[in-house]
Order: sequence, then structure tokens, then C-alpha cells
Amino acid sequence: MKKILLLIILFFNNTSHSQKTTPEENKITKVIYKSNLYDDNSEQSNKNTELRNSIANAHNAFEYVLYFDKNKSLFSMVDVIDTDESLETKITRQLVNDSYFKDNFKKEKIKQNTSLEKIVNIILPFEEYKWSISNETKIIDGYTCYKASCIYQEYDENRKKMLTFTPFVWFAPSLPHSFGPAGLDGLPGLVLEGTFNGRLYFYATKINLNDNTIKKIDKFNNGEYVTEEEYQKIEKEYYNKLNDGR
Repeated sequence: MKKILLLIILFFNNTSHSQKTTPEENKITKVIYKSNLYDDNSEQSNKNTELRNSIANAHNAFEYVLYFDKNKSLFSMVDVIDTDESLETKITRQLVNDSYFKDNFKKEKIKQNTSLEKIVNIILPFEEYKWSISNETKIIDGYTCYKASCIYQEYDENRKKMLTFTPFVWFAPSLPHSFGPAGLDGLPGLVLEGTFNGRLYFYATKINLNDNTIKKIDKFNNGEYVTEEEYQKIEKEYYNKLNDGR
């Protein structure tokens, strides 16, 4: 079955190139995404229905954009005028405000974080996720998408324990670009829907294969570049200072 699935994906890639549905190397594609929460019928979620609805409403106010050419991509939140000063909106914005840059040619992947009162560019593993592609499909905005999932583990220095997540995405082989929202990438097709933790998810609402909003995709030129280990130390120092100030 996996061999058949691989052949299907390769077929989509070849036919999409021959039909010239993808941008040329110097052309930039723009994809608009929104975020929301998957339905959760657990007992704990039902107890916090009001809070969950407030967070879901906060997500409705946010929009994200992914720009990419043949080799590079840039994902970030769109600046919007938001008059909602509720705690839920402020927390939600902070959780989804990271930007991502990827360069397939140079094998670079970088996450820009601004939540620690300064700009920090975190150097991520280029092949961050070890995806397993299934034969499960669904149609998103007219594109046939395949589901891919993986197990992702990271050590939380502050809590002194290993955290385990199960990211999963839906990608379109007929859009043969290995990019996606919020760093969910590395597949033989554009990710049109995806989640890191199984709760918060991003989904595409509009695709423009020949956009002229920006002329070039560049690496972040502001902020400090650090490794993941260095970032954990910076984060720990930041929260220690907050606790000392209480």
C-alpha cells in the first residue's frame, strides 16, 4: 500500500509540473491560513466550555500568511488592528505569533520568537519531523490531501521532563512544495491543514500561485540567532526573573 501511495504522490508531482500549475523559480506563491481549535469532547474540555469558546473566538480574529518560491518560505501572522484586549486574546496571540523561515537549498529552518521581550531566532533541525504518510485522504479547497503524522519529543528544561506530541497534517501532492504553516513542513506537497499538538490547527483559506505582494523571500535580519539549547537557557532566565519580581 505504501508503494502504491508513493507512486500516486510522484504521479501528482509529475503531472502538476507538466501542467505548469506551480510557480516558476522567481515567482512567489501566497497562502492565507486561519487557526482554530479541533472539537474536544473530553470531560475536562466540557468543564471549560466558556474558556474554550473564548479562545476559539480569539483565533477567528487572527490570520497568517505563507510566502514561498522554489526554495524558500516565510510564515508569519498578519498584522491586524485588534481592539479586543481580553486575556484570552492576549494569550492566544502570544502562543501563535512565531514566524518561520525555511531554505531548502541551504538546509536551514529558523523560528523567530518575540515573546521574551526581545527577538530570538531559533535554529531548528532542517528535517524536524519524521513523517509517516497514510493512505487516508480528504478534499481541502478542491485539492486531494493525504494525512501524515509523527511522534515528536522534546525535553522541557523548566519542567525537567520529556514532552511527547503527535503532530499530523494534510498535504496536497498536486501542489509539490515542501512547505506549510507554523513549521509543519517537509512533505512532498503543500500542507493545507495541520496541528502540532492535536488541539490548535492551521488551515488554508486562499492560495495565490502568482503573488506580487513581495518580490523576495529573505532570512530574518533582526534578532539574535541561537540554538534550541541556548533558547531554553534564555527562556529559563526570563521566567526566573519574572518569578523573582513577584
